[in-house]
Amino acid sequence: MTSAFRPDKGERITDPQFLEKERFYEEIHQAKFKQAPNNYKKLSDNDIAQINKDHSQSPYFPQQEIGTRSACALPYELYTEGVFNKDKASFGLSFGAGNSAFGSRSAGAAFKVYAVNSYQSENMRTWDYSVAAGDKLDNEWQLASFNDGRYHLRVYGPNGFFREFTGDKTNPLIKVNCTYERNRLTSKLTGNLLVNVSNNEAQPIQVSISDNSYKTGSINKIIATGTKMTIPINLAETFNWYDFSVKAEGYQNFEERFAGRVETGLITKTDPLMGGVV
Repeated sequence: MTSAFRPDKGERITDPQFLEKERFYEEIHQAKFKQAPNNYKKLSDNDIAQINKDHSQSPYFPQQEIGTRSACALPYELYTEGVFNKDKASFGLSFGAGNSAFGSRSAGAAFKVYAVNSYQSENMRTWDYSVAAGDKLDNEWQLASFNDGRYHLRVYGPNGFFREFTGDKTNPLIKVNCTYERNRLTSKLTGNLLVNVSNNEAQPIQVSISDNSYKTGSINKIIATGTKMTIPINLAETFNWYDFSVKAEGYQNFEERFAGRVETGLITKTDPLMGGVV
């Protein structure tokens, strides 16, 4: 319940409007004289396919009210990183819930992982993980357990946290992780991200960081052999919300996607994408 309340700082608060009782009663009374709904439409296969492809473009999918509102600060500092091991022909995930940003108030988290590509001949296999604040855990999958040796994992956590990892044995030898930028003077989270890319290949790798949802464009960088580059992502225009993919030129099966909201301990705004304002 504490996530639904904010500290009282003495600011002026507008009282809610009382319900207009008589008009409300009249609307209820008049409803019984209305014709029963009969304008139903059976969705065609094309209608369903459009909803599955991009529900925002379908006139039959329920729409959320346009706009954003204030969003309470939550003590989440969440991490999920992918680790490709070419020698072991495996792919691993590391789950973490940090406690450096919010101290004793830091929250742990539950993560759910879906295998989009069939795993050991089972469709949509799932795994559940729970991590306490300040803790970390790992899991590893053999590539041979996935259909055609290609892994495709989606990770869901609280507060809009989402990660997606796709690849196979042809992956580039790069490691990508997503961390939270801190103010150099106060060490508090700024609301921006840092994307760290390490290149262990024998040649430079060109990586692209492309925005999937918030129309902030893309970033292209060449990572030299044996080096690590830190790429800042400014989220000021999206109220700390993000959704981007990291790809490597020449490796069409490799992609890592990162989405969610950066918490800073301050009140921000709800997701502008869900609010239809981007």
